Amino acid sequence: MNYKINLFRKYYSLIFLGAILVFSSCKDENRGREVDDPVQTNMATDTLATQQVEVRNFTGDITSINTETNAGTEVSGTVNLRVEGSLMRIVVTAEGLAPDMMHMQHLQTAETGSTQCPGQNADANNDGIVDVTEVSNSDRGIHMIPLHMGPSSLEPNVDTYPRTNVNGELQFQRTISLDSLRTAVQEEFGMQDVDFTQFSYVIQGVAQDSKIPQTVQSVSGVEAYASIPVGCAKLEEQ
Repeated sequence: MNYKINLFRKYYSLIFLGAILVFSSCKDENRGREVDDPVQTNMATDTLATQQVEVRNFTGDITSINTETNAGTEVSGTVNLRVEGSLMRIVVTAEGLAPDMMHMQHLQTAETGSTQCPGQNADANNDGIVDVTEVSNSDRGIHMIPLHMGPSSLEPNVDTYPRTNVNGELQFQRTISLDSLRTAVQEEFGMQDVDFTQFSYVIQGVAQDSKIPQTVQSVSGVEAYASIPVGCAKLEEQ
């Protein structure tokens, strides 16, 4: 009888020992998985960290228009539009402008495509000045984005355009929502896509006491001296 009991105990002891070994093996395997998981998480995090937002730069060099009317001074400078994700940073630096005054400036494109900076042959009425109405060679509608403190409003007649210092230098910087601008342009002009390579930049304004022919054409609500184009840049993607 004792022999059977001892045999029975040995049999179940072996089973119990086997169960412990199996449990320990599973635990070690799971422990190994737990060690691997943080590595996989770090790899996923590193992958996300290396993903960069698309950046596009559109730039142009400002050349002079109507130099004689601008007291014989050449206007120069640069325009840069930096598109990064859903934001666009506008940076304009210019010199040679009429000092200590507000200067209207805008981006423009023709309904049928891109616009170019005008030459003196754009003076259609032969009064010696390329008017703001003559700055584009397109006979169809002009799509315009004014560059002031609220470009997405597309409202041109405001008093928040940048001003020059006493040396005729101007610096303008503004970061705006690209989505808001696209929505505004689509609603106003029906443009489905805003391709900045199709735009040119125009800055306006000569000194108020400049001698200006009465034939100079302006836009509604803007004095002729303030609307005369004095600089232009064709935008290109870099």
